Amino acid sequence: MKSNTAKPLIDVEQMDLATRAAWLSFIGGYTQGEVAKRIGVSPVKAHRLIQLAQQQGLVKIFIEGEPAKCVALEETLIQTFGLRT
Repeated sequence: MKSNTAKPLIDVEQMDLATRAAWLSFIGGYTQGEVAKRIGVSPVKAHRLIQLAQQQGLVKIFIEGEPAKCVALEETLIQTFGLRT
């Protein structure tokens, strides 16, 4: 007997809600509590919807800039201000 390892089907309404929750969180800058109020769900559900959007590949984060420059700047700040990492 074959085991069914396929991802469960997610309905369109749930994906739309997940997309909206992720947009409010990442683009709108809302907290998960604020997202929950805006879309009418509990904060836990808002967290799960945002996580679903990430898992489904709806959220893509890009960081512009050279990593080497960031690391060099970090080292300069640590040395200049005696910071701990």
